[in-house]
Parts: sequence; C-alpha cells; structure tokens
Amino acid sequence: MFVAALALALAQSQVPDLPKPPEEKITGYWVYVGNPDKSDTRVGYFIGTQKLDPPKLSPKEFGEPPSRAEFPWILGGYGRVKDAEGDGFQKRFNVYSQASKTHLDLAPGVTRLLLRLWDINRRRYNFEHGADYRNRQVDVYLTYFGKAGGEQLFDEDKEPSGYVKVNTIYIYDVPSFTDPIEMVRETAHEYGHATLWPFGGYTGGTEEWANGYLGERLYMRILRNELAAGRLETIDTYGATVAQLDKYLATNVKPLVEEAAWVGPRPNLLAGKDDSAMNGFFGLAMWMEDVLPPSMWSRAMKMALGQTPGTSFYDAVPVLVGSSERTVFSVPDWARKKPLWLPLGPKGRVQGGEIIRREGGWALVKPGVGAMSAVGAPQR
Repeated sequence: MFVAALALALAQSQVPDLPKPPEEKITGYWVYVGNPDKSDTRVGYFIGTQKLDPPKLSPKEFGEPPSRAEFPWILGGYGRVKDAEGDGFQKRFNVYSQASKTHLDLAPGVTRLLLRLWDINRRRYNFEHGADYRNRQVDVYLTYFGKAGGEQLFDEDKEPSGYVKVNTIYIYDVPSFTDPIEMVRETAHEYGHATLWPFGGYTGGTEEWANGYLGERLYMRILRNELAAGRLETIDTYGATVAQLDKYLATNVKPLVEEAAWVGPRPNLLAGKDDSAMNGFFGLAMWMEDVLPPSMWSRAMKMALGQTPGTSFYDAVPVLVGSSERTVFSVPDWARKKPLWLPLGPKGRVQGGEIIRREGGWALVKPGVGAMSAVGAPQR
C-alpha cells in the first residue's frame, strides 16, 4: 500500500540536521513525517519488522470467558519535543496490530494522523498527553473482532513490574475500516475522548461525554484548513480530501456555528443535558474557536469544566475577554454578512464594529470594515 512505500522511501533519506531518533528494542526502520530535508520536522514513527515475543496483550478483556487479546505487531509514534532537557523525539503512541497486513497497510496511516492531531494540540493549544498514563503515551489497538467503530478507555495494564495506568483507543473490525471520512471521524472522535477536556453530564442518549464529538468537529475542521493551505497532504488524512471534509463540515459543523454566531448563545439551552444542549455547546465552542486567540480559547475550555459545560463556557469567555486590555477577533468573512455575537465582558467595548445590543457579557455587533477587537476593562 502507498503508506508502506512512502515509509521505505523516507527511511532511506538522509536527515543530518534532525535529532537522532530514539532506539527501539526490536528490529525495524524509522520514518520522518514531513520534509526530511528540513530540521523543523516534528513527527515520525518506527515500524517494527519482527513480531513481539511474547505478543502484547490488551488491557481490556474480550469474549466468554473473558480473555486479553494478542497483538504481535507494534508501531511507535514519536513527536519532537523541545524542552529543558533538549531537542528530541519522545514516544507518544504505541499502535498495536493483530496481523502483519494491518501493521504494514493501516497502522502507519493511523499513527500519522494521530501524530498530526497531537501536533495540533501541542502547537495550537499548548497541552500534552496526560503525564499519569505511561509517560504521556496513548496505546492504540487495531482489532479484527468486535462491532465496527471505536472506543476510548482509561484503564490499567498488567506488566511484569505491576499495573500501570494507560490511555487506550480501540479500533474494532479493521476490515470494515475503509471509508476515508469515516476513518478520520472515528480516529478524531476517540482522540478527542483521550485528550480533550472531559465535558460530561449529558443524558440525551448520544454520549455522556462531549469531548469525542467535539474532537471530531474540531480536528476535522483544522485538518481541512491545513490541507487547503498545503501544510498537510491527503496521506495525512487516510486519503480524505478537502471536498470530502467540506461535505462533513457542512452537515455537522457549519449550521451549529452559524446559529451561535448569528442567533447568539442561549444560556437556557446550554444549561440542559440533552442532545440539543450538547449541540448548542458545540456550536458556541466552535464559533469561539473561530474568533478567539487559540490560547484564550483553550483557557476558556479549561474554565468550563463541570457538569454544565455549555453554561460554564458561556460565562467563562466574556470574563477572559473582559479582563484583557485588547482581544483581536479573527472573524471569518462568512460571518460578516449579518450582525454577529461576540464576547466583550460587561464593560467591554468593540472596535471595528457597532454594538446593537448587549446580553450579559455578550454583544450583538454590526461588523465594520477591517479588523474587529474587544477593548476590555481589566481590573488594576
């Protein structure tokens, strides 16, 4: 498959300026993702070419009687981290397969996409995998059994030295894992559960935890924009194209974001626990991800943790904007067609637009020409 061919080609490239790759305990080869001639290459993976002996056992038990499944193949995903200890590649993913075909044909693509999502988290939002789980590593199991789909679990793994806490993702029935958009959606969904803020308490019947659906919407939009800008290639997204991602976003993201932007955030709706409340939260969160600086958006998401994430987020954003001397909004062109809702804080002003009315810390603003920004009233 094309992924395996690319891996071999890149493995043979000379990369003199990059940090020395970590050494694995098994035979295999190292693949840099990106331009191998540039020293700012940020991710790569190691493909093992021999079976694990003994095979890796899944933390979760399956079947009757319950038993741990065997995974004899491993692929390690590494991210480049520059910190106080230096500049080097650190393992962030272990991707286990039950068959050599899965290991060679599917696992590199899974790892490549996950590394791109890890890179988004780190570079855009400045956060990492949880330190409590196997040295910030996420373990991924590609299985031939189970109902098609995925699952994320925080679990314990039995090792010779004892039990360790692990952050795990399972992709079930890999022979059915073939549609590019569904593959991206499922991977982004489970990675959202694994890494994004744990917004819970929903009882509408879809999912109790909102970070999976938030992850697929957030990551698929960013991946689409990165593809359109030429910073990623379709090999990073299982072959999914900008047009295919646009179709998903038009159905699952665009209507929710437009409602948040033009109708406005509705605290009564956001205070609910059903699917409508969850969708209202998604729309508001994605609209704010559009307009706020990424660091401020990430802070607001962290502040919103609790049993009513929609209401908490609705309250948190104006507080952050209002306490800042100036917040420059990145308002997309499509949103300027109508008056739009922006967080200003209770005493904040807007430049580049005209306030029509206020509701709490939010304001309906008629856009002007050029950049728009909030001028806050920070406490001294």
